[in-house]
Amino acid sequence: MGCLRRTIHRDPLPRSRPPFCAQQAVHRRSLPARSGLHDAIPARGPGRDRPAERDSGRGPAHPGEDRVQTARPGRPLRRRSLRGCRARGHHVGSRAAAARAAGASSRESRARRRNTRARVGRGPPRFPRHGRPPRRRGRTPHLGRLPGRTRRRCGRLGARDAAPVSATFESRSPADASDLLGSFPVADDAAVDAAVRRARGALPAWRDAGPEARANVLRRFAERAAAAEDELARLLAREVGKALWDARGEARLLPAKVAVTLEDGLALVAPIEANAGARTTTHPRGVLAVLGPFNFPLHLPNGHIAPALATGNTVVFKPSEQTPACGERLVGLLREAGLPEGVVEIVHGAGDTGRSLAVHPGIDAVLFTGSYAVGRALREATLDQPAKLLALEMGGNNALLVLEDADLDLAVAEAALSIAATTGQRCTSARRLFVHRAVAEPFTEKLVAVLRGLRVGPPLEDGVFMGPLVSTQAAEALARSRREAGDAGGQRLLLVEPDLPAPFVGAGLVRYPGLAQTHAVQREESFGPEAAIYTIDDLDEAIAGANDSDYGLAASVFSADRTRYERCVGRLRVGCLNWNKATVGASGRLPFGGLGRSGNDRPAGANATVYCTIPQAHLESRADFDPAKLPPGMPAPGDEGR
Repeated sequence: MGCLRRTIHRDPLPRSRPPFCAQQAVHRRSLPARSGLHDAIPARGPGRDRPAERDSGRGPAHPGEDRVQTARPGRPLRRRSLRGCRARGHHVGSRAAAARAAGASSRESRARRRNTRARVGRGPPRFPRHGRPPRRRGRTPHLGRLPGRTRRRCGRLGARDAAPVSATFESRSPADASDLLGSFPVADDAAVDAAVRRARGALPAWRDAGPEARANVLRRFAERAAAAEDELARLLAREVGKALWDARGEARLLPAKVAVTLEDGLALVAPIEANAGARTTTHPRGVLAVLGPFNFPLHLPNGHIAPALATGNTVVFKPSEQTPACGERLVGLLREAGLPEGVVEIVHGAGDTGRSLAVHPGIDAVLFTGSYAVGRALREATLDQPAKLLALEMGGNNALLVLEDADLDLAVAEAALSIAATTGQRCTSARRLFVHRAVAEPFTEKLVAVLRGLRVGPPLEDGVFMGPLVSTQAAEALARSRREAGDAGGQRLLLVEPDLPAPFVGAGLVRYPGLAQTHAVQREESFGPEAAIYTIDDLDEAIAGANDSDYGLAASVFSADRTRYERCVGRLRVGCLNWNKATVGASGRLPFGGLGRSGNDRPAGANATVYCTIPQAHLESRADFDPAKLPPGMPAPGDEGR
């Protein structure tokens, strides 16, 4: 009786680590029923969700993979989980004894409890279900159909809390402050740590599922994204302020990115057979942090997430604090497609949350899209973690060259699009126009007329070209930049002030008297439909003016003569150079990135799979030992004493 009493009444959470059955409950959970990966993942061996070699004395398959989390302050996850188990009748360490005392077999008792849980919907069982049919789970309700009070108040709907939520923030449409998209939790250090640990725990199964199983999940995601195109476009219009034509263009890029990744992207990291006995393989980096921007809150994060998942990594995603609803919907689509729990985690917050995620020791790479200032801060914050890869996709102060033989109507139309698309909030937006003196006046007149005629209005209205900036703070920053342009000697040619409240803005244009670009407003990136004109006398002068920048993302050359464009190739220091096309827009089947303050030589686009993987070289031989191949002076084994 004394042994039985100790068994029944022992503390469910010892000081060092939970009992073995609790470790299984928390750390060895099977994949959720929606994943569809059970057939692809090994179902034999201890734990049944990890490679057998982990238990055969050959060590873990990934650093830190076998670490069992111990209880420590600020991490209530395990204690809460155990309390939940006890509330459902899962008395840790006492279930078998209770069954024997009741005179029932343990197998019958477990079957009755499973059936009861299935009827009342009380969540997943405590032990893996690999030998039994998966339980159906309901989908997370659609964001747009949720009642206002249930939208993301205290964490992800239907998920266990990673840590207590101490603060929340709201997302409202910049076009209509009364349009509330939701309330979202601010992830503190404990919540970030929990998300990283869940992603680390999901890594072995996702990595070992194989490329085809992972590709199937991504294909289902692409199908769902295509079906939800209109919904996603309206969400972008509401939260970012994008005009509908612009928002629809971004929504269409989600399934396209999956196709590019599975075709061109994976081809870049395919195994190489160099010659007999010499080959390479590629492997996932591990847990990747994706820090997304506000201007393309679906496409640009997906440009990192899709390649990361296709190559076997897991992801912790922090969307911009200005577009949390878009981030939630992106992750929701992935989960609806059958992505296993933990493979993509999402945390919300501003700079503190992003920094906490980036410097976390459990993160193997940081994939960032945003401003140079934040990218520089990330590099400084991770200086003591040299093994952590940083892929920085930052801003631009992009140039557009118009030579004397250019088609002026084409140049004007493409220049206006480069200046004002997405209300000038693209990293590839044109900021500096270098126009040949012979066509400067007619070009300027036409451009002013087109920019003045752009329709500004509510983004959900048909026929609107530009919606608002993303926030009133962004509108104030643009207003300061425009005032400073006058201080730098710029002549104001155009300033459209729409009859709408901030952050609605109109297009602007200034002209500087010379090519000198010494004032800060001429050298820094500014987000908004604003550009400056510089007059040049020849192509070499235009190239020199365009290269007088700390950034090097995009440039366009307008000329009827292709040889003049070819002269710019390799001489203009940019990552993206176009001929007779706008600076905005890019092909997903090409690399995308910049030089200088625009990036750190980690181009995205089709090349994103490269920085998501680690190559491994192999020299292999089946030949027997041949003493004749030993170098001079080296004795054969066994001949040392001769």
